[in-house]
Amino acid sequence: MVVNIVWKVNVRKSANNIETSENQTKCADCNKPCTSANIRCELCSCQKNIQSNRLDAKINLENLAKKMKALSNSKFPPCSVGDIVRVKIPDVDRGRGDFRNILMTVIEKTDDDFYKLANKSGTIEEMFSMNQFSMCSEKLVDLESVSLEKKSLRKLANEQSLLGGQGYKRCNCKTKCMTNKCKCKAIGNLCNSKCHSNLSCLNK
Repeated sequence: MVVNIVWKVNVRKSANNIETSENQTKCADCNKPCTSANIRCELCSCQKNIQSNRLDAKINLENLAKKMKALSNSKFPPCSVGDIVRVKIPDVDRGRGDFRNILMTVIEKTDDDFYKLANKSGTIEEMFSMNQFSMCSEKLVDLESVSLEKKSLRKLANEQSLLGGQGYKRCNCKTKCMTNKCKCKAIGNLCNSKCHSNLSCLNK
């Protein structure tokens, strides 16, 4: 009698296991059991949604970048090799009495509309986009006379400066700056209003 009861219980358990196994299916991605209503388990479905959202965000950013580039191209005229441009010198790269701009010529243009600029003093190391300079109608810099020596924009600004460039060099002379003991005269610069407390000077 007891044996029959145990046998019936085992039969019922095996039947229940068969029913539950029939109701469950494996996930298409991780092969773990999941409900028959879903092809993927909850974890795989969540990861799939994340990947889909990331892909949509990437596509939207690329479309936005294309629109911004088209808008920029419509605002700024196209530039070609040999054109003369005027580059603004940042305040940190020039002295207070120096020129605010420097004339350059375009010597190279990339497929992404970036430009390499140069003049007689040297070639700027970094590339420029169209919104970083303005074009000039006059041909003031000859393409054949440019120097290919790589220099920074600050160094080029210092070379065209009459006051020593960034840093605003000055002297504290009290002898009218007549000899090379004067810092300004020794390097070939003229004294400025910040030198020697506005005392009389012969190096102006």
